[in-house]
Amino acid sequence: MESRRHFLVVALQMLSVTSKKSPAIPELRFARTCYDHLAGVLAIALRNELLRRGVLRHQENSFTVTPKGKHFLHTLDIDANSLCGLRRSFAHKCLDWTERHHHVGGAVGAALLSRFIEMKWLARMRDTRAVRLTHAGERGFEHIFSIRCTELRARIR
Repeated sequence: MESRRHFLVVALQMLSVTSKKSPAIPELRFARTCYDHLAGVLAIALRNELLRRGVLRHQENSFTVTPKGKHFLHTLDIDANSLCGLRRSFAHKCLDWTERHHHVGGAVGAALLSRFIEMKWLARMRDTRAVRLTHAGERGFEHIFSIRCTELRARIR
């Protein structure tokens, strides 16, 4: 029993040291996929901006898209009404494991990530959940969402 406990302690210490030195940690913290939607610092900034603009509203365990939000999503070529008919949650609150705040999951979160990839704002990276912000994405997030990605990155390094 004692040797098993010692093994677990050593394993946890190794994980702790490895995660602190891992070069992927800032990238994972900045922007990554969580199942099929966006997570990380960028996702929280996006959620904050969508709430601030009245595109989304808080509900108990989810977000709701307002009528103003449906129009806004339509400007991004996302049809919120068709997302309502899907057999999945619409816009659930998904706890972000690095930021400890909820980002937007469900059909709305998946549609946003998919659209950002289609617009080439974000690019999937091989063998990781991290997604890379492109130059077009940096300009797009700033222009459309007033999110300054350079400032977000500076906070996590």
